Amino acid sequence: MNNLTDLLSELRVLLNDVTGHTFSDTLLIGLVRQAVARLQLVCPHQLSVAGLDDAEQTSMDQRMFAILHRLACLDALRQRWQARLETYHPDAPQSLLPLAWLTGEQQALEELLESFRRLYFHTSPNVPYSEWPESGVDGETPCLP
Repeated sequence: MNNLTDLLSELRVLLNDVTGHTFSDTLLIGLVRQAVARLQLVCPHQLSVAGLDDAEQTSMDQRMFAILHRLACLDALRQRWQARLETYHPDAPQSLLPLAWLTGEQQALEELLESFRRLYFHTSPNVPYSEWPESGVDGETPCLP
């Protein structure tokens, strides 16, 4: 269910581009790659989507998959909006309306990613940083007085 072809078809439905005329497959695959990379920054486990970069299985739960959908859709809509701004728009104030939604969605996703980062940080059995050294950087001066 959660492989690259299913993900691309779900993204096309969410982006209202079932025929594939607006967003190409290579663009969507690139956006999925970027979304996985952004999720990887907050998740300590290796994330993958089956079919993307020769991965054989998908290694994320449904919550992470939903965030992956939102991240890829946000980036696709932002690129579409920027491409439309480069052309003439007869009603200039009307063309700025998607900016408010894009900004709000970006902030909501950043807060969601931060909450996931804190969740993994607090529930991780491993120490997130290396052990404190007994001596300072030069190897002789003690770190603590």
